[in-house]
Amino acid sequence: MFACLAACQKVSVGEWDVEIDSNDGVDTALWTITAAGSISMTGSLSLVAEEVDLVGSRIHWASGTANEDDPTGPSERVSFIGTVNGNTFSGTLYTTDGNMNVRGTRR
Repeated sequence: MFACLAACQKVSVGEWDVEIDSNDGVDTALWTITAAGSISMTGSLSLVAEEVDLVGSRIHWASGTANEDDPTGPSERVSFIGTVNGNTFSGTLYTTDGNMNVRGTRR
């Protein structure tokens, strides 16, 4: 049973220091990924992911976020696809403003 607890835990679970290559430079955030499959983000990208898929070493999520140009307007759709490799991950954040490279390091 203890072997399953270690083996069955998603490799992406934990707290991650994240860098996002945006049009304005490098933004930073803290992503918290739980075994229950939730992802919350604080920092330059602050939200709770609505659609989360954690399978093997893959991370995929999608969510609506406030439109920075018009915060009272409709939300924008953002999504992320990435891969965990040990204590790091990398992937792409897809936004209406373009795609951004993302890197994370486990705390």
